Amino acid sequence: MTRPTVLAGLALALVVVPVAASRPAATSPKIVFVSSRASGAALETIHANGRGQRQITSRSAGVEAPAWSRNGRLIAYARSSGTAQGIAIVKASGGKPRTLTNSSHFDGSPSWSPDGRRIVFDRDSELHVINAGGRGLRDLGVKGMYPAWSPDGKRIAFSANLTGQSRLFVMYANGSRRRQLDTTGGSDFLPRWSPNGKLIAFVGSVERNFDVYVVPVAGGKPRRLTQDTGQDLGPSWSPDGRRLVFSSDRRGGFDLYTMKANGSSVRRITQGAGDEKDPAWQPRPAG
Repeated sequence: MTRPTVLAGLALALVVVPVAASRPAATSPKIVFVSSRASGAALETIHANGRGQRQITSRSAGVEAPAWSRNGRLIAYARSSGTAQGIAIVKASGGKPRTLTNSSHFDGSPSWSPDGRRIVFDRDSELHVINAGGRGLRDLGVKGMYPAWSPDGKRIAFSANLTGQSRLFVMYANGSRRRQLDTTGGSDFLPRWSPNGKLIAFVGSVERNFDVYVVPVAGGKPRRLTQDTGQDLGPSWSPDGRRLVFSSDRRGGFDLYTMKANGSSVRRITQGAGDEKDPAWQPRPAG
């Protein structure tokens, strides 16, 4: 701020007008996603304004389903090796990934507990929990896929195909008291909790078209947010719950888009040469 100048015989009142400054791009929450090219797939990050895109893992044959730790410092994801797929963890800044699971099973869709101590994932369509250090693997005894830990740590949302079509369920984190949520009438999958724990965004497939919906956790009908003829997948909430990011092929290849939580103000933020999928919004910037 400029020091006020005092003129002889004249008292000047210095009026400071506050200016609303946008959060610097270097500290704003990022979006991690899977970037697929002919040379393979890799994790990349980008800011919601479409700037600062950066690759954080090397390209390989199979990379998918990245998920942030609650403190925004680590990313768990699924990676393939031969006929198996395991869970790995990498720092948000990049570096050598650490293997969490490595077996002949198909492990996918990791989701962190809010305290960062555990990760839930699906193994061959069965839900499992493991300590973030790699020990304490436990089978929850629940058939399902795409698990998502609630913000309060008490519940896990997931999808399961028990009757020929995928449905959404919520249960306690120990696997008890499973409850089905209201359905679109098609196949519902990829649930993601809103930051306040009141809504779940998900993908609904009705008449072979994939769109983003939200449904109240306490009960109520799903509400459709996207209305495009393209395939809209992988919703993820912004930290303040006001926006969602998702991937869509509405303009050809899959790119990332953001929209308000009511489905309005859709904005494209990537225009890659390949496909950009599986976005996940950083819960808060790492300090």
